Amino acid sequence: MVAVFVAFEFLTAPRISAVTPSPGSYESRDSVVVTIDVPGAQHLHGLTVRLDGHDVTLSVRSAAHRLYFPTGHLSQGSHTVSLTARTSDVLRPRLSKSWRFAVDTVAPKITVHAARAGSVVTASPVPLSGTSEPGATVVATAGTHRAQVRAGADGSFSLRL
Repeated sequence: MVAVFVAFEFLTAPRISAVTPSPGSYESRDSVVVTIDVPGAQHLHGLTVRLDGHDVTLSVRSAAHRLYFPTGHLSQGSHTVSLTARTSDVLRPRLSKSWRFAVDTVAPKITVHAARAGSVVTASPVPLSGTSEPGATVVATAGTHRAQVRAGADGSFSLRL
């Protein structure tokens, strides 16, 4: 009987199964909807949700097992979401999660190394190299051709289009 109780408590305990924006992600919009999937959310008590240290609990809504809130306009850079709550579950009496994401709405400046004056490029595909923000995704298109690469730690990139 104890084993059945423990199994029931474990399987029905509220838990955080997914969050968005994803931990460590970069958002290209300055306003997002934060979602927290919590199967068993109806068993949470004393819920507190913070965005960058500010209590946003009163703006949190729920639908089935999902908690969500709009952030409003966020500044460029890193942001932290944290959730804490008590549960009625014996095996998991507290639930907490904290994660960071970044807002980056400014396109990185890109410098492409030009061919020498008067030269003709006959290579196919055409090699392109230059510098951008470290870690930026660089995408080049020409007609229906498309190439993509992530810039290195120093911002340098090289691709063929």
